[in-house]
Formats: sequence, C-alpha cells, structure tokens
Amino acid sequence: MDSMDGAAAWLRFWNQADRSVRDASTRLDVLLTGPEPLLNAAHRMDDLIQQTIKQGVGDHGRQSLIRLLAQSLFFELTSAPHSENDGASYTCTGSIRCRVPGQTFLGALRRLDTSRKEYVLGSRPLGISVTEGSICPGCSRYCVPVRFSVSNMDDKIALSIRLADGQRYSIGGFPHPVRWFMHRQGLTPMYGFAGDGVNTRDDCQTCTKRILRRHGLRITQLQARRKLRIAHAIQHAT
Repeated sequence: MDSMDGAAAWLRFWNQADRSVRDASTRLDVLLTGPEPLLNAAHRMDDLIQQTIKQGVGDHGRQSLIRLLAQSLFFELTSAPHSENDGASYTCTGSIRCRVPGQTFLGALRRLDTSRKEYVLGSRPLGISVTEGSICPGCSRYCVPVRFSVSNMDDKIALSIRLADGQRYSIGGFPHPVRWFMHRQGLTPMYGFAGDGVNTRDDCQTCTKRILRRHGLRITQLQARRKLRIAHAIQHAT
C-alpha cells in the first residue's frame, strides 16, 4: 500500500468479484479535511478518527449496518424437506435464529429502520414479520418459524429481510441451495407422507412448540390430501 486512496484497489476488487460478493459489499467514503497525512503519521490518527465520527454513518453506512444485522441471522431446518407431486416441489419447514441476543438485534434494527420489515424468498413474500412475535416468551431468544416451497433442492435461493422501500438484505448462509443446509444438518430428503415426527435439537420447549405448530399445519394438510387420494382410488375401484 503506497497511498491512502483506496479507490483503485476497490475498483479492482469490484471488477473481479462475482454477483453474490458485490451484493454483500459496500464502500464507505469519508471526507477528511486538511492535507493528506503520511502513512506513518500516527500522531494524526486521533484527529482523523474524530472527523470520521462527526460525519456519522450516512446512508451507505446505515445499509452496511443493516446488512451486518441480517448476517447475524441464520436458517435451520426443522426436518428434511418433504417431496410433493413426485418431486416436482419440496416443502421446507424450519426457523430463523439469531447469533446475538434477540432484543439486542431488534433494538439495533429498529434504530436503523422504523418501517415494516418482512421475510421474502427471492422476491416472494412469506407473510412473516421480522420483528412481530419474533422473541420466544420461554427463552427470550429470536425464533421465527418459517415454511416455504422450492422446485429444486440444488438451485440457489435467497432468504432475505425486505424493508418498506424494497431493499433486500440476505440473512446468513444465503444464497445457498436447500441441499447445502441439509448436508450441514445431516438430513436426507423424505418422499411421500412424512409422518408426525419432527427432528429438532432445540432445548426450549416453547420454541419447539411454536415450530411444531407450523409443521403440524403442514402435516394436517398432507393427511387431508392423502385421505382424499385414497377416497378417489376407492371410488374408481368400485
């Protein structure tokens, strides 16, 4: 490094990075007054730091902070995806968790953006709020049960936070295919009716019950469809 101007290095990085890396990267520019100090002018650091603090984070800084918060979230499958229509689609049930305390995450997110925030898969809304009812009353951790369908377990998908202005921020681990999450958790796909069993490693019974309720809705729907198919088969047989 022979200059304090990082624009050239940034452009080289930007031109070589793929789309996923670009989407997760932001350049923050700070305007400093006075002559450019020498690289070894350690005595100028306090002044440079104070100038940076006074300027605030700005809009790019705000976006970077929201992106960091979104990356503190992660998705965990509750059980293996269930195959429907002979493998034409797969239904995934799981939960979104957070690596930092839930209230800390929500407080920081609300300070950065006060609008309504929801989860989306790609551009498809899941109808699930990022903030409302997201803290488990039993363990006080962040836990949001989710369910969605994918057409292929090997295609990359992106589970993101979408703000009211349309900006989307991928949560940790995305974009990745569903099979990537399955391998990390040691799960194999289920074909046909899945039964009532749910693989969960959560040690909070309240979290488990909330996730089971969303999974149980899916099981009820599968049971109803199965009974309907059997009834049709019997009717045609007679």
